[in-house]
Amino acid sequence: MLVRGVLILIAAAAVVFGATRLHDVRACNSAKDRGFAAALGHPVAGGAQQLARDVADHCRGGADLSATSVALARGGELGPAARLAHEAIRRDPRDYQGWVALAIVLQHEGHPLAQRAAARRAVALNPRYGAAQQLAQP
Repeated sequence: MLVRGVLILIAAAAVVFGATRLHDVRACNSAKDRGFAAALGHPVAGGAQQLARDVADHCRGGADLSATSVALARGGELGPAARLAHEAIRRDPRDYQGWVALAIVLQHEGHPLAQRAAARRAVALNPRYGAAQQLAQP
């Protein structure tokens, strides 16, 4: 009887976890769609701050944060873009994409020394990535 109760609790926890994860995947996809629209020059539904929060809260991978950071930076939303780039790096400091996103934000903010330092870190992590090589040049 005890074993059956434990199995029921485990099954219930799995269902709750699955439903929560599905919600996060859908919310992440929705946020990424808004980020792509921003990259195309469309206004960001809910604003850039909300988009950055949604991506950070619902997307697991740093690549999603990095891509959205770059889209926001190119659209002039540098504060949220910087926060996403830093969060991408915090989640996985060995992922070159977060460092490239940070370099792009710093470029748009007019900080060339910091931009090149972030880009050099990206090149160290992925020496063949051309965008990072270009950002690392004086």
